[in-house]
Order: sequence, then C-alpha cells, then structure tokens
Amino acid sequence: MRERGGEWEHCKFLFENGFDILESGISNSLLIDGLLLLEGWILPQYQMDTVQIFVNDVYVGNAQMGMIRNDIRKKFPVFNNEKCGFCLESVVKTEETNMILIKVNRKGKIIWERECKAEEVGIDKVITDLLQKKEYQKLRKVVYQYSRQIGDINKIKEPFNNFLNTLDDCYEKINICQLIYQLGFFDGSYMKQYIEEIEKIDDIWTKLWLREQDIPWMLFHYPQFAIESIYVWERRIMEQIAKEIRKDKGMLQNSGKRFDKEHRVAIIVEGLADETAASSIFQIEIANILAQRMYNVTIFVLDTSYFENDLKTHSTVQRKRNSCVNRDYHLRASKENVEIWYGQGNSLKEKISIAIDAIEMQKPEFIIDISLGGTVVAAIFQESVSVIHIPLTGYSSGAVFDGYIAKSKLLCAKENEFFHSIEESKICEAAINIPYHCKQNKIYYREDFGFQTDDFILVTVGNRLKYEMDIDFVKTVQGALKENPRYKWIIVGNDLGEEIYRAVDELVKLGQIKLWGFENDLVALYKICNVYLNPNRMGGCGSMELAMALKLPIALTDVPSDILPVIMEENCCGSGYKDIIRYIEKLYITPSFYQEESEKFYLLIQRKELSMEHYVEVILEAYERAVKNK
Repeated sequence: MRERGGEWEHCKFLFENGFDILESGISNSLLIDGLLLLEGWILPQYQMDTVQIFVNDVYVGNAQMGMIRNDIRKKFPVFNNEKCGFCLESVVKTEETNMILIKVNRKGKIIWERECKAEEVGIDKVITDLLQKKEYQKLRKVVYQYSRQIGDINKIKEPFNNFLNTLDDCYEKINICQLIYQLGFFDGSYMKQYIEEIEKIDDIWTKLWLREQDIPWMLFHYPQFAIESIYVWERRIMEQIAKEIRKDKGMLQNSGKRFDKEHRVAIIVEGLADETAASSIFQIEIANILAQRMYNVTIFVLDTSYFENDLKTHSTVQRKRNSCVNRDYHLRASKENVEIWYGQGNSLKEKISIAIDAIEMQKPEFIIDISLGGTVVAAIFQESVSVIHIPLTGYSSGAVFDGYIAKSKLLCAKENEFFHSIEESKICEAAINIPYHCKQNKIYYREDFGFQTDDFILVTVGNRLKYEMDIDFVKTVQGALKENPRYKWIIVGNDLGEEIYRAVDELVKLGQIKLWGFENDLVALYKICNVYLNPNRMGGCGSMELAMALKLPIALTDVPSDILPVIMEENCCGSGYKDIIRYIEKLYITPSFYQEESEKFYLLIQRKELSMEHYVEVILEAYERAVKNK
C-alpha cells in the first residue's frame, strides 16, 4: 500500500501491534422519552459480525450495520470505506442513570466494546436542532421512529409549528411544509399555510410546478387535505400565470381570429402511459373517435414531470415520466388522422413555451384538457379557444375551462356546496367506461398460488389502496374469511401501508389472503377469481369495469363513488360492509344467483350511455354549449 503520510504510519503501527479495531466512535446516544437513538462507526467495517447493544445491562438488540458515513470516509480516506456506520432505534426501559454498552463480535468473540451514558433529551429539541441544521434525512428517520414507537404526534407537531413561525422566507416554509407532508402528519391547517407561501413565490415556473403538479397530486392521494378555498385558489393562480406567460410570449388577448376553424382538435395531456394504464387507453380512444368523425386530432403530451430540476424548491411529487418510452404502443393504438406530439425542451419553461408554439401552429377549433387539476397550456389558450376539461379524478377542479365533463352531476353538486369550484351551468355528465381490450397474455392456475378448485376467490385492485382501503373494510372481510375457510382474498397493489399490512398479516400467513403486488394482466388474474370486492373509495373504476366485462359480480356499497354512476344504486349490496358480506354469502351458496349477477353486471357495462362514442358526443355537446356562451 502506498504511504499516505502520518495517517498511514498510524494505521501501519496499529496493524503491526495486532489491533483488530483501528478506529471507532459514538456519534449519538440519545434517549427521547424512552426511545433510544444510537449511532456510531467502526473501522475496518469488514471485521464485524454483530454489534450488540445493552442498556442498563439489559440486551435490547443488534445494531444495523453497513450504514453510510461519508464523514468518516473523508476523515479516514486510507480505508476508503463509507459503509462503516451502525445504528439502533429501540424503545427501552429507563432508569435514573442510563448506561449503554456496545459489544462488537467477530467469530464468536468480543473484539471491541464501549460504554457511554445516554443523553436524555426532549423530542422538541431534537427536531428543532435538525431543522436548524437542515439535516432532513436524519430528521425523517427520527420522527418516523418516534411516531412509530412512542406515537405522540402532538409532541412532534409543536416544534415544527414553532420553527415555521420563526421563518420569513417562503421557499424555506414550503420545504418544511413538504417535509411535514412526507412525515405523515400534514392536514388542512398546513395546506392553508402551504398555498399561502406558494402565492408569495416570485419565480413563475416554480409557482406553476407547485400549482399544476404538486398540489393536485397531494389532493389525489389525500382528498381530506382539500380546504374550502383550495380550488378557487388553484384557478386564480392558474389564470395569473397564464396571463403572465401570454404577456411574455406576446400573445394578444381575445386573439380568436388567429385560429382557423378547420375541424382540428388539440388534446392536452400531462403524460401518456402504456397500454396497462386506464388513462392512456381513455385519452387515445377519445382521439380515435374524434378522428372517425373527420376531426384532425393532435394529442399534445406535455411531460411536465420530466425536465431538468431548475426550480427554486423541492416537491412532494416523485414522478418523472418520459412518455416517449411508450411510443410504440401509442402508434399502434392511435388511428388515422391522430397525431401524437411529445414534449420538448430541457426546462419546464422550455417545455411549456414549445408546446404553446406547437398548438398555435395547429390552430385548433377547440381544446380538450385531460389532466388532474388543469394545465397552464390549456389556460393560456382559453381566452381565444374553447377548452373542455376532463378531470382524471374527483368532482371539484381548479382548472380553467369553458366546459367540464363530470362522471356525476350529483356528486359535483354535492362537492360544490363546500368548495364552490365549478360553475354548474358548465357541467356535462358522462360516465367513463375504459375500453379495455380483454386480451389475455398469461394463463394463471389456482393451484400455482395455493388455491383450491372449490375456493371462492375475492379480488380487490388499486394503485392507491394505501389511501383508499379503510381498516373497517379490511376487518369486516377478515371476519368473513375466518368464518369460511373456502373464502380467499387477493389484494392487488404495490404499497398498502403499514396499518393494512399489520392487519392482514395473520391471514396472509394462513394463505387466505394473497398480497399480489402489481399485475399487468388483470384479464388473466380475473379468470381465476369469483367476485370483485370494493371498499368505499373514489377510485378503482377501470379495474371494476374490466371485471364486469369479464362477468365478475361487483360487491360494493351504495356510498357515492366513481363507479356508482356505472353500476347504479339499485345494483349495490346496501349501505354497509356487512351488506357486502351477506351478498358474497348468497353468491357462494346459490349458483343460480351467481349466474344471474354475472350476466347482470356484464349487461350493465354494455349500455350505450357507457360507450366511448357516447362520451365523445357529450364532449361535442359541451363544446357547442361553450361556443354559445363564449
């Protein structure tokens, strides 16, 4: 080894004298309301088998090894080892004096040990110190462990609130609000403060990103965060930003004469996914049907989540989607007279500017904006071209539009009583039936997954079950499974959340519940299932419609939801989860009833008013109404 000054001479001396552990240290030994947070490091790391931790002579567990410590690697570069750290988080019994003993073992022998006194400190001081140092990664870890082990949320919120009150810079406040959201104790009061700080931002593109992407995705995952003024605020901010961009680009107000009505339609989408996504199937099919009606259609794919991060703040949105990777599917799925234009440019500003120029060149007769909360590109043209907005979720919107296509006018009216977000004269109603192609690419056999031929398999599908599936629903279904061992339940989804994982753990181990994960061939899966089981939620509409097309009965309540306009109240099980279980029992014990229900749900999904052709008719009616009112 090449000599590196005194440091190498020191290491050489230790090696020659038989020292097993060359360097070590304890970084933190904090005791917070009985929660021990211990951090340390040892070099060389490869000499450790286990790191045992004792508190007041009581063994509490082995530390996690291999933690990254760049600070130690820089301090001792001769080892070139950043994974030399260890840590432990555990609830411990405390005494008047709390001593920690650390023992490092290798090959059954203790090769190093260290004793230190735990520093007792309040969670408020720990949080405040880490906030001041902007050590957010460590802060997330501390708060997560504290809330999980100790569970006192109020003790966590207080130092965050106090720290927020000391800040003047809106960008810093936004970062802290986002941190609170990520830590899981965000609520309506924080949302109010969050949007107030966004309003103060002086950079138009950062403000646009937070308004167009960040806020809508927060509300998509957590509708309960929507405060009364949120959608009115969204529309006002979008109109302000659109006005600034128009001015910056030299676009004149009321410039309708520049747009020749040549039966051209621009469909604006934030992204265009692959053939497994309901949104992409829906968006392309609208374009295809308009093309059949002699429109020249361009789908403008903005991809505003895919750009170089040149903004002045972070975001809660972790999406970064490049729709071009799905180009082959888009070309196969789109018909003649349908063109797909993909977002260009490196920055958000470039992407928006280039998209505006491309739409201006097309000179569309009208614009269809299919998005979560509306796009600024549609808002920019709304002064001169009629914009029809199709929300991808929910019954309230802060988008800028002339016409609004809702899955249910009734649900829009109910939401409007609180949010006052939509001028009800602009609402047209059309339930969505995603035109899935019921093509099966795989073959599943029950026995491959531990199921029997006579099992009665229930299935629930969702990308957001962590937010949409409540514990009462889970416990009710579990009760039915325990009473009838022939019932099995497949749950399809990647992240169900810790609470649900804990609740279903027992029956997962017994094989009555199967956590399926992601599935890209629902047709194959549904072929081994008997009933689609749905919790009370706003979501899952596409997966249920596909199940209906494959003649699976749907077990759900009559609680207002996206699927209710499709299924209709009279075809629901009742008003509570126990009604769902009674319905499943009847399906199980009465084959003739099961057959009747299968046919009923199949015929329900075939109704003309659920066809995509009817949906496009409603879009055109909304456009004609918008022209008259423009």
